[in-house]
Amino acid sequence: LSLSPSLPKYQLVNIMEVVVPSTVPEKVVSPSQQRIRFGEVQCRDGSVAAFFEEKTLRDLLQSRGSFKKLIEVRGSKTTVQDVLKLFETHSIRATPVYELGPGGRKVYTGIVSVIDLLKFTTAQGFLSQPDHDKDDTQFLKRPVSEVLAFAVADRTVAIHQETDSMRVLLEAFSQHTLRALVQSSTDRLAQRLQLVSQTDVIRFILSHASDLPTLMTTPVSAFFKPNPVVFDINHRTVDAFVTMYSKKVGAIGVVDECGILIANLSASDLRFLSSENMSDMHQPLEYFLFTTKGEVKAPLCCQPSDNLFDVLSAILARHVHRIWVVDSDRRPVGLVTFTDVLRLICKSM
Repeated sequence: LSLSPSLPKYQLVNIMEVVVPSTVPEKVVSPSQQRIRFGEVQCRDGSVAAFFEEKTLRDLLQSRGSFKKLIEVRGSKTTVQDVLKLFETHSIRATPVYELGPGGRKVYTGIVSVIDLLKFTTAQGFLSQPDHDKDDTQFLKRPVSEVLAFAVADRTVAIHQETDSMRVLLEAFSQHTLRALVQSSTDRLAQRLQLVSQTDVIRFILSHASDLPTLMTTPVSAFFKPNPVVFDINHRTVDAFVTMYSKKVGAIGVVDECGILIANLSASDLRFLSSENMSDMHQPLEYFLFTTKGEVKAPLCCQPSDNLFDVLSAILARHVHRIWVVDSDRRPVGLVTFTDVLRLICKSM
């Protein structure tokens, strides 16, 4: 399939090219400045553990600003396609799911994410045997409660209190838990809940970077995940998502015929899926990326010698959730996700 007679030359985005926006808290400095600053700053209490024991979830919520209204869905009344559309409209990747209990009170049954939708969609749609007498998009009309039953092993929804220490959330998030509900009001009957993500925690940590200088200068080589999963951009889109499903990863590196990293595909890209474009899943991945995003967007990359502060600054500035580690030939050798970072911090405590 020929998309264009002259496709743009693929390029990577190195972290040193990322401009940290002015909205980043004042304590966060640009990568070029931070090496001098961290060489001069001394850790205030000398203990990573003490810092996160002292900070509470209230501190985290206050750092986000005003109260954020919770976007949630009723599991038995909301379809998979409804959730995909909701994710795309609000640029979110997860939402709490509830059912109505006695007296009409909400009972939370889980938090459905793009990863859960990837598992369900792949198993129920992409891997199912084709049937010309059957609607291949039928799985999109299934209630999201079935997604939780299929994809989520532990459907227990823990609601943290804003008085809990940050350490409690860090330990949960370092074990592949990506989000949690936090009670942001002392009135439990009001159920003023907020959804807190790994991104919120990482942003909070970066805003207190000068409190954690030793941690922030940790080189990427000390904690990145080697041997990342990659996929050829010329192969079918559906096979890319099946690869993610079979390898149990949330993202894959997209490479050209020479193995050079040129793009990123994640479970979040399923947000563009609908009954109208299901047939596009059998087109080359390049076609899918162009039709859904308008371009093959260059992935964010770093070198093993870059440090944690550089990496986090760049990730948040680009509004992404991972960074690819590449060698001098632009071939992917590793990956850093927020889970990797939070696991590093937990090991430091």
